[in-house]
Amino acid sequence: PETAEAVAAAAQGAWASGSMASGVVKSGGSFARGDSVLWVNTEDPAAAGVAAGAIPEDGQASAAVPELQSVLEHIDSLVAEVLAPKLDAVRSISTRSHAMFTCYPSLHGEDMEAARGYLRHVDNEKLAGGGNPSKDNGRILTTILYLNEGWEPQHGGALRLFEQSPPLQVRGEVLPRLN
Repeated sequence: PETAEAVAAAAQGAWASGSMASGVVKSGGSFARGDSVLWVNTEDPAAAGVAAGAIPEDGQASAAVPELQSVLEHIDSLVAEVLAPKLDAVRSISTRSHAMFTCYPSLHGEDMEAARGYLRHVDNEKLAGGGNPSKDNGRILTTILYLNEGWEPQHGGALRLFEQSPPLQVRGEVLPRLN
């Protein structure tokens, strides 16, 4: 919990300082996202350069967040020690992208009309059932660390997971609670 609180404080500081930029959509139009984004790592991703992995694109903000060190180490251990021995696709992971702070407008407060989420989507269309190999973005695994201290159900923001078939059947929801 202390690490999540430290990372949450860094994210809140980035939001308060105006360091985050609008989320970028590769396809689907700007209506698909309503978030603000900051690419982060223990060193500034833009300053670290290509050697450290994919760098933020033009118009995308980035920053150093040393508080992420233990979180990233845990993710790397999860992949290497737990998932890779059991899943062929995970064994092919050779690097990870930079982490991303993402803030969505809340469902509570004065401006309910401004509340937006992210439209239902597939993170890597190649991996979707009957997926298109030409739409492979290299993404194999997505991890999320929620930083919402004091989250309540009326705030909304649950991550909804859908079955591949039938496509609109909800498989489950992940509530965005701290840590």
